[in-house]
Amino acid sequence: MGRNIVAAATHARMATDPRFGYSWTERWGATPEEWTVEGHTFEINVGDYDCSSSTITAWCKALQGTKYAHMLDGATYTGNMREVFLASGLFEWKPMSFTAAPGDLYLNEANHVAMCQNQVPDSLSEFSSSETGGVYGERGDQTGWESHICGYYDYPWDGILHYNGKADSDMTGWKENSKGWWWDNGDGTWPASDWKKVDGKWYYFDKNGYMVTGWLDWEGERYYLKPKTKATGNNYGYMVTGAHEIEGKRYWFDGNGAMFRDGFRKGASGKYWYAYAKDGHRISGAIKTNGSGGIKLP
Repeated sequence: MGRNIVAAATHARMATDPRFGYSWTERWGATPEEWTVEGHTFEINVGDYDCSSSTITAWCKALQGTKYAHMLDGATYTGNMREVFLASGLFEWKPMSFTAAPGDLYLNEANHVAMCQNQVPDSLSEFSSSETGGVYGERGDQTGWESHICGYYDYPWDGILHYNGKADSDMTGWKENSKGWWWDNGDGTWPASDWKKVDGKWYYFDKNGYMVTGWLDWEGERYYLKPKTKATGNNYGYMVTGAHEIEGKRYWFDGNGAMFRDGFRKGASGKYWYAYAKDGHRISGAIKTNGSGGIKLP
């Protein structure tokens, strides 16, 4: 799934939400709200926009999490959109004989811009005018037509800002929002209630898709996922193996990450055996017998 699909879906949602109207009073929205569109989570301001600020916003949100995230920040109105969008390296200027794709922008540099939603049937989304027929009005869509999706029409347009797909290679990877870190598979999906190996390390993601840290009980085994500390920085969340000290106690995790417990294991030198309690911590000092010569673990 390309970033153009995310941009088109974001603009379509804005254009059909009655809380979004047309006005120059706010122009960039007012109240922040978290949205998830096509698997991408971001914060957007709910409120009034105009034709250019709405399409710019939709594309800026679609590019979050890529190296191009701030390349469109300089675009502010129809008069400089062509320059800024082309300078980003993500768009090409096409004549009106070109068939636009979802997310492409129909641009009249002096007055108006709209976003292509579909090729067949050909439709676009746009913010057109306030309830007064001008550029100022009350917040929200008062008429059902301030922002909307409709069939294609010729404004007339000067040309098409066509997305070339260069940012799509950046879709796969780690993403973060207010709830935590998650992994974007790059196709609109993410791991949930499952493991994912990233750069040679295993991570577990909860039912909502967020990375888990600390102790994890999974399919009858116990695992430890490196928690965040001042020393770890962003290098945390991965499954540990081998010997680890946790809250003052020593534990052993095998090569699959499962904690060893309720038994003995030989140390790395091969000279010593170590006893581990039922809760997994390594026992130090004398070990009690069960009265018949057997070993009794706590």
